[in-house]
Amino acid sequence: MQEPSSACKKQQNGVPVNPLLCFLLITLYTVSLTFADEPQTKLPAWTVWYISNPAGMAVSPSPSRLAALRHKNCLALAIIDSDRLPPILAAYYKPQLKIDFRTLFENGKPIKEQWIFRDEKGRSFVVAVAVVEQNAESSIAFIESYNEDGFIEEERLFDDRETQIKYFYKGQILTRTETRIWEKIEKPLDEDAVQPVEVQDAEAETAPPAQDAEGETDEVQPAREVEFETVETTVYTDYYRYSTSASLRAVERVFQKGSLETGSPASGRFLVAFPSVKLRQEIDSSFVKPASTNHSTFLAGAVPASDVLFTTDARGRVLSETRHDEENGVLIELNNIWVGDRISAVEQKFFEKPQDEDETTEGDLEKRGEVIDEKRIEYEYNSAGDRILEKDYNNGTLERTVQRNGDREIEELYLEGKVVLRVFWEGNRKIREERVK
Repeated sequence: MQEPSSACKKQQNGVPVNPLLCFLLITLYTVSLTFADEPQTKLPAWTVWYISNPAGMAVSPSPSRLAALRHKNCLALAIIDSDRLPPILAAYYKPQLKIDFRTLFENGKPIKEQWIFRDEKGRSFVVAVAVVEQNAESSIAFIESYNEDGFIEEERLFDDRETQIKYFYKGQILTRTETRIWEKIEKPLDEDAVQPVEVQDAEAETAPPAQDAEGETDEVQPAREVEFETVETTVYTDYYRYSTSASLRAVERVFQKGSLETGSPASGRFLVAFPSVKLRQEIDSSFVKPASTNHSTFLAGAVPASDVLFTTDARGRVLSETRHDEENGVLIELNNIWVGDRISAVEQKFFEKPQDEDETTEGDLEKRGEVIDEKRIEYEYNSAGDRILEKDYNNGTLERTVQRNGDREIEELYLEGKVVLRVFWEGNRKIREERVK
């Protein structure tokens, strides 16, 4: 829709448009936004509006509702009372919880609604999402409820059927889940409503169809409409078994209702077991994999290789690591640069596969193609020997730095030599991030 203000600036034959016309255009434009489609849950007057992305993230605050609705996506946030809840969510409400209600709009129309029940500490206990259909009531897509430790206790999914999953814990370890499924099935025909053939009047069986005054035969009555009812069709329990080291060893599913397998006493059970970790893993030749001498995530991960060649110095320090394919062609070469007892830099080169045997030099069985990619990591240390700085280069261009101070880290990402994103970590947890203009 064209902005009214721009229409007022136009002239026709050099004569300005009538000011009254401008006023009417502005009024109509405002009214069209004011009466945009409302969500099923009516928004209160204290609703706060944000400009958002299609995922529903609050990107930036909006000065008003009208300004927010001008964008493709916007978000409405409000704290609502329990009397505004849909009936299915009212059972989850407790007086000590506050209800955070959010509505996502697209092109001025509500498309999703979300309810989050929080306590005074901001912890989420219930999360529910509904999909808003045009010209129809919104339908709940899922409901999740959590305990005070943040572990999920119940999950309900709604599509063409309803699935309910309950979770049970022993301490912080999941021990079992109980699943119930309800589906819509066709109601059986009510036999009492059907008149037996034996009691029907014999004359009625032989009588011709009734005709009206014009001699036309009455239309046959339509067939009975199919009716559906919601029935619990499947019930099963999953039991989780652990080893003494708390690793998951097996999952056993026991069907109480709806098992597809029949004909044997154990038809209602299904067991999934995980292989145990043996003490003599050397019997499996594929168990041992060559490990890199440096574990930075910036370097290439596991690359299939036929063999790996390590070179060391007199002190046992690894100087290089070379990975070969089955034809002894070099895939990756990694070099460690040492200063004293610490690695000051790591260089990694990637080679393309040699095309002919002429690239094999005399006295050397290795085959080397052209270098197609290079990575380099530089490290700096403090006087105590702790690593305090890491710089990552990709083909000579600085892409990332990480500064460490105890358990705190500051990570910076670069684009064309300039910092574009700064991330703060504490104890391996992201605290915040900020964009750098």
